[in-house]
Amino acid sequence: SLLQRINEAYYLPAWCSIEDYRRLFEAEGLVDIKVADWSNEVAPFWAEVIKSAMTSTGIMGLFKAGWTTIKGALVMPLMAQGFKMGLVKFNLITARKPQ
Repeated sequence: SLLQRINEAYYLPAWCSIEDYRRLFEAEGLVDIKVADWSNEVAPFWAEVIKSAMTSTGIMGLFKAGWTTIKGALVMPLMAQGFKMGLVKFNLITARKPQ
């Protein structure tokens, strides 16, 4: 699957939803849990990163950084595709410890 290919390239753990995170926060006793979907704000980032990686400076930087970075760069289009498909979202979650 697309998510599995992304996981393998970035060495990520299994994906979970923002609601899974909310439940984890609640289980730990955190309060004032707030969630915000920042996907639309983050969306322009992917095109710019891919564009910058395709410059001569970007390509040289990738080679200097090594295989792990090259592998990650090659998978960036998959992250963008996952975002467009609604599989990948960029959420922010905050909470605080109870008094």
